Amino acid sequence: MGGLVQARFLNRYTKPTRIRSQGALQFWEYLARERQTWEMVLLYPEGFSPFFLEVYERLLQDVPYGDTLSYSALATRVMRPNSPRAVGLAMSKNPWPLVVPCHRVVTKTGQLGGYGGGIENKRKLLEMERRSMD
Repeated sequence: MGGLVQARFLNRYTKPTRIRSQGALQFWEYLARERQTWEMVLLYPEGFSPFFLEVYERLLQDVPYGDTLSYSALATRVMRPNSPRAVGLAMSKNPWPLVVPCHRVVTKTGQLGGYGGGIENKRKLLEMERRSMD
């Protein structure tokens, strides 16, 4: 089975910077299964929900490469056990997919649930990460 390769490029030129270059290098290392964590400072849009930020932080801390967690379990970990749909909304608004690994959040029955990049890509990302752990 081939690896996941899908990239979108903007229709505008952006000047290369050290930070962008490091981010691009880490992205390709991740796809090549050479990287399991990211080393970068994440900047979120102004006015971003504190709840969303808390969910992203918990996801980064608690769900390592190759693992998954349910929306319900993540809601419980941020002390909002009755809010799995709010966690799903946070995942749908994630401005840093892959870095904040929303693809690792699944339903409580283990089904994939949703993913902004498409369910097939979510499945491929999870398979890639699991194969790398073998």
